[in-house]
Amino acid sequence: LREAAATYRPDIYRKALTGHGVALPSASSKVEGSLTQTTPAAGVQGRLVLGPDGFFDGVTFDPDRVTEYVAASPFYGAAHKI
Repeated sequence: LREAAATYRPDIYRKALTGHGVALPSASSKVEGSLTQTTPAAGVQGRLVLGPDGFFDGVTFDPDRVTEYVAASPFYGAAHKI
């Protein structure tokens, strides 16, 4: 998981998009799979609208609980040590 965390670099995107009028979210990550309808969200330059965000496996993904998500996954869980 350390390798994955090292490659997730929202700071690079923020730096590249700053000053180009692109609406950027205030947060660098969010829980995925919990929104069922369009939801307003705070942004760096005003507000954003987030659409429904079903995650690919139908399970809610919390980026602050990656270890638990992977351990519970039928794809990676018991078959792969973290």
